[in-house]
Amino acid sequence: MRVDNKDQPAVTLKTLSDRVNRAQNGDADAPVVISADKAVKYEAVVKVMDILQKAGIKRVGLSVKNTGSESVTTAALYREDLIPRATKGMGPGLVLALLVHVALIVALAFGVNWRSSEPEGLEAELWAAVPQVAAPRAVEPTPQPS
Repeated sequence: MRVDNKDQPAVTLKTLSDRVNRAQNGDADAPVVISADKAVKYEAVVKVMDILQKAGIKRVGLSVKNTGSESVTTAALYREDLIPRATKGMGPGLVLALLVHVALIVALAFGVNWRSSEPEGLEAELWAAVPQVAAPRAVEPTPQPS
C-alpha cells in the first residue's frame, strides 16, 4: 500500500492512519481517495476504509477505472454523509406519544359529554291495522208540503 503515490516505503495497515494524517497536514477535511485494481479483494478496501474512519478522516472516496478506457471517476464524500443519523433518544418519540394520547382522551371525553341533557321524549301510537271509522248515517230530510 502506498500513500501519495510517492516513492516512499510501503505502508502497512498499522501505520496507515499515521501516514494519512501526516499527508493531510492536519486538515481532516482533505479528501482521501482509495484507488485499487481489480485484483484487490473487496474486504481489503473495506478494512482500509474502516481504519481511516477510526482515525477521524472525514472525507473518503473511491477511484474507479472504467474497463477499456483511461477515464477515472473519483467520488469523495464526507463520512457523515454515509453514516445514518444518530437518534436523539426517546425524547421526541415520547413527547409525540403523550400528545397523541392526550388528544385521544380529550376527543373521547368530548364525544361522551357533548350531550349533557336528556333528549325530549316522543310519543308514538302503533296499530296493527288502521281503524275503520264508520261515517255517520245520513239523515234524510223530512219532506216539506208543497
